[in-house]
Amino acid sequence: MISLVTIRNAHHILGLPTDDESIEAKYEEIYEAVDERTDYYYGLFINQWHEQHPEANEVQPGEVTGRCHSQALQRAEEEMLEEYINDPIRVLRNREEDAY
Repeated sequence: MISLVTIRNAHHILGLPTDDESIEAKYEEIYEAVDERTDYYYGLFINQWHEQHPEANEVQPGEVTGRCHSQALQRAEEEMLEEYINDPIRVLRNREEDAY
């Protein structure tokens, strides 16, 4: 899970605003993106399960639904952490190294 503290620390490193309002706005932005990406991966994982289990006749057990959603959420959060936090910091560090 991407926390407010993680976002605040990233903003501090990147020289972005660290006030509560800015951090909460970024948190909401990130989690809107997480929700969208989770939906995408959930659909992908469920479709893969159905391809592997045609005998289920389009009905998946609850544990499959839960597992697919959990995996989708985890992957979405990992990707958003990379896109919104790690990549910008990596770019900044590379620029600093190049300038040095």
